[in-house]
Amino acid sequence: MGLPPRLSPRSLKSWIGAVAVAALLASMLATVAGAAGGAITACVNTSSGEIKIVSSADSCKGGSTPLTWNQVGPQGPAGPAGPAGPTGPQGAAGAQGAVGAQGPAGPAGAPGAAGAQGLAGPQGAPGPQGLTGPAGAPGAAGAQGPAGAPGLQGAAGPAGPAGAPGVAGAQGPVGPTLLTEAYDTNFGSSHPTNIKIDGWKVLPPVQPGATLSVTFDFSQDQFPGCPNCIDQIQVGFIEQNPVGCVYNGIPNPSPAVGSASFTVTAPMTPGTYVLAAHRSLEFSCLPGWELAPGPGEYIGIVSVQ
Repeated sequence: MGLPPRLSPRSLKSWIGAVAVAALLASMLATVAGAAGGAITACVNTSSGEIKIVSSADSCKGGSTPLTWNQVGPQGPAGPAGPAGPTGPQGAAGAQGAVGAQGPAGPAGAPGAAGAQGLAGPQGAPGPQGLTGPAGAPGAAGAQGPAGAPGLQGAAGPAGPAGAPGVAGAQGPVGPTLLTEAYDTNFGSSHPTNIKIDGWKVLPPVQPGATLSVTFDFSQDQFPGCPNCIDQIQVGFIEQNPVGCVYNGIPNPSPAVGSASFTVTAPMTPGTYVLAAHRSLEFSCLPGWELAPGPGEYIGIVSVQ
């Protein structure tokens, strides 16, 4: 690189300073250069010494001088080898290699010791039936065995022919009956009619504690000489308290007619019991019989068995 022509001493001094600055900046501008091994071009102002980096010398105008220098110097000698780096991590396992060829057979080994006795095998199938042997001599007679248990009852045999008719039995007692009308000679009459117990005129025996339904029709006469007397018709077993009154009123005009319906419970003790419809003269229906009912007030007999 030559000196620029016709520089004054002052300008020459400025140019030399610019060259020194350019040399100092060379290392700093290495990163802005083009390709490796290329040159750096600058324009130096001849008046002020200002240096401007350009891409080519053609960019320098009047009053400036182009300046070029190499970016990279010559290759230096190789340095000494550095110390060995630390061992890297274990690499991944390689793929499984192919199976090698079969090697030759080794020599036969010595016989091993005898093993322990094995478990017994399963039972074999039965063999074929052997030939029948000759008959043995008869044995001595054994002792008499005990009697066996009785056998099961055999099936019933067919029915035998019908027997001759038996002698007629004696006449049984008359069964219980119901009275169909009653008359109270002391206190007028209720005239009970159409009396039924559980719908029967003649009642068969009943079980202890059975509930019985009793119905009848009545025609209650006015008590003689007492047109405003209050009358009642008490009903129930005479052996117990009455179950209530089927009529309670003044039979005026006389007679007072109606239908009675009530229930009674048969006594728990077997026997014969009498149902009655009793006329009373009280202000209300009493819990007990006003007077003991008479035979003319009986309306039924119940047999409990």
